[in-house]
Amino acid sequence: MKEHFCALNENRWEKPSADEIRELFISIAENHRDSLINVAYGFLHEKEAALDVVQEALLKAYRKLSTFQNQSSLFTWVYRITANLCKDRLRQRKRQKTAPVEEMGGDNHIFELPDLAANPRRSAELKERDKIVMAAIELLPDNHQQILILREAGGLSYKEIARVLKCREGTVMSRLFHARKMLAARLKTFAEDLGS
Repeated sequence: MKEHFCALNENRWEKPSADEIRELFISIAENHRDSLINVAYGFLHEKEAALDVVQEALLKAYRKLSTFQNQSSLFTWVYRITANLCKDRLRQRKRQKTAPVEEMGGDNHIFELPDLAANPRRSAELKERDKIVMAAIELLPDNHQQILILREAGGLSYKEIARVLKCREGTVMSRLFHARKMLAARLKTFAEDLGS
């Protein structure tokens, strides 16, 4: 379908018929749901909250389709809605002064890892590493956290991130460079603390 193909290839989107809209959203939900969940999980660190936000983002996008202004692809627009809903959830948590962060791993782990059941020691080491990396990411400024999550968990390109965040591609590259540098420094500090 032309509109679906154009929307996913960052070309301008033309308003499809009601049937085509349904097809387009089914396609986005099927083809990009896991990536959206990874982005939401990167922000929220809770599987159920991430699933709720993605469902809410897709419903919101579907209901607000008539307000879509064709300044980016529909794909980018849905990512932006997802990221904004995640930020809203995080603000609500801060206001409530409760921010439960589930342990990563086990049944709550969304990111795909190799099956390590045959080596429980290695599995425990990887879970601990994931926990340390997530703790280090949480210490980064919000704009750096967001860039890392969109790039690493969401798998978005620089161009897609720029559209989601409404900034220039050069800004994305710069923030990502600084975010990775800050993350490496934090991880080095964590490693030194564990070593002593």
